[in-house]
Amino acid sequence: MLQQLAINNAKDYPDSKNDANMMFMCSLFVELTELGGSIPEQLQSIVSDSMKNGDLVSAIPKRKGRPEDWQTSYEICESLLTMIVDSKEELSLNKHIDKLAKTLNKESTTIYKIIKRHGNIFAFLYLDWSSGKKITEKVKNTVETVFMSKEDKEFQDNKDFATSNPS
Repeated sequence: MLQQLAINNAKDYPDSKNDANMMFMCSLFVELTELGGSIPEQLQSIVSDSMKNGDLVSAIPKRKGRPEDWQTSYEICESLLTMIVDSKEELSLNKHIDKLAKTLNKESTTIYKIIKRHGNIFAFLYLDWSSGKKITEKVKNTVETVFMSKEDKEFQDNKDFATSNPS
């Protein structure tokens, strides 16, 4: 499934050449490498050419301003996840964030910025860490809907489908 996704995107890449697509192609390359699958020649060529031409370095997003410390951000994301999962009442995400911000003596906007900057990384780390453990569907869905971007959620779904259906 990932190989077919790589082939299709590699064919369309010249028409939609931009930094975001470059990073997506590189992530496909990394995933296929980690899974031990064969990497389509088109994808190899795109990644190789971008490295030779220096396009890959310019495609990497640059941080502006002083980012929140990674460990603190991870702990805040984990606290929010725990709060949502353990909540006895059905609160909106905004209410959970307001409650967490008050508990941590931070502004709600700070929590939103942390989720935006570090949510995807937290989600993938959390899901990778919990892959050997049994987590409830509620926890998995919460991680995917609160912390992952729409594009990464689709990618994770395709990856899960491909790894569970090898043929």
